Amino acid sequence: MWFHRIWRTHTSPRQSHATIRYVAEGISRVRADRIEPERRNMPFVDREAIVHDMRDAEDPPSLVREGFTLVRHQSCVTNFMDATQIEEIYLPEAERLVKQATGATRVFALPRPILRSLQHQLGDTDMIKDGVGTIAHLDLTANSVDACIAAALARANVAVAGPVRAQLFTVWRSLRPPPQDRPLALCDMRTVAIEDLVPGDAVGNPGGPELELEYYMLKANNSHRWCYYSGMAPDEALIFRQFDSMTQGVSGCPHVSFIDRKNTDALPRLSIEARVCAFYD
Repeated sequence: MWFHRIWRTHTSPRQSHATIRYVAEGISRVRADRIEPERRNMPFVDREAIVHDMRDAEDPPSLVREGFTLVRHQSCVTNFMDATQIEEIYLPEAERLVKQATGATRVFALPRPILRSLQHQLGDTDMIKDGVGTIAHLDLTANSVDACIAAALARANVAVAGPVRAQLFTVWRSLRPPPQDRPLALCDMRTVAIEDLVPGDAVGNPGGPELELEYYMLKANNSHRWCYYSGMAPDEALIFRQFDSMTQGVSGCPHVSFIDRKNTDALPRLSIEARVCAFYD
């Protein structure tokens, strides 16, 4: 009964019909390989779904319940292609946003945010550049979160001693005014079963050496509730959870881009993702 109450409370009058791409059934492990592409193993299946617009939701989503939230924030960065501004201005901004949203004791951003676009020329920058995610996924698992935490602590030149609760968030921002041709859809994490997650290996991540990290792809499930925010503007930031060390089972919010059929002639999406570790002493 709780699930039906959720739908009545949070469904917006606006929604989009979209194709969500999932990993195919019967796959026990996937592989995204940039070093040896012939070893890639990511069979997928497309499913039609309703993606609910949370822009005017009466009870807005939260990081605790659905796993994501939208905040208003005007960045002081004047050039998102400038890696110096990203390091000195944007990553501290992302840290403050996560700390304000969560009440965490300490927050540390990972180095080198990700710029995403399918078609834009991103120019000369030493930030990570990649296409938009087209198959529903979570960026990491309990087996790969330690490497992300270590990278964040190394950037900050600090150590976190003793057992503490750790969470990892993504701060997502559109760098182009609306509309977006491929908005970001987020799956209400309460509607995801652990059996829906298929582990995989990401080999040779963009901008790095022959790095291998474990992540999750998502299998289709009719219970999944997909959400998005229409008309994302550069003065907004979408924060969503990727991992929580204190949560049993699914602790992050699966996500994927989808083609907005109402805005197929929009400019190619250009977005930036900063990842932030949060600690609670």
